[in-house]
Amino acid sequence: MTDTIELVFRLAIVLPLILFLLIITLRFINKKSNTLTNGRYLNVVERIQISKECYITIVKMGEVGFVMAVSPGNTAVVKELSKEELESIMRDKKQSQQELIDTYQKYVLACSDTLKDKFKKFRDRGRGNE
Repeated sequence: MTDTIELVFRLAIVLPLILFLLIITLRFINKKSNTLTNGRYLNVVERIQISKECYITIVKMGEVGFVMAVSPGNTAVVKELSKEELESIMRDKKQSQQELIDTYQKYVLACSDTLKDKFKKFRDRGRGNE
């Protein structure tokens, strides 16, 4: 029985560590992918799927952007975005990405602290029984 409890607590300690490493890896990949695409003239800013094969995308070309409808047999420009509209969209996207990263980091830290406390109580209880 104590082996099972010890295994559960080890898992409880390792899981937040894995989540933390996953977040760090995703941040690294995101930074590298942004680095690779930042120097290009053409960039897909956002893409939203509206059906199985159709989606709407925002494409940046130079300093202007386009809202485009894309399907297997057709691609159409829905609206041309001004430089200001495009900058606003990109700023909002960056802000929401940062908020998501901050939320995940807070969650991982909270889980990690909780698990550390539980493990410490378990370890202290085990030492008291010896």
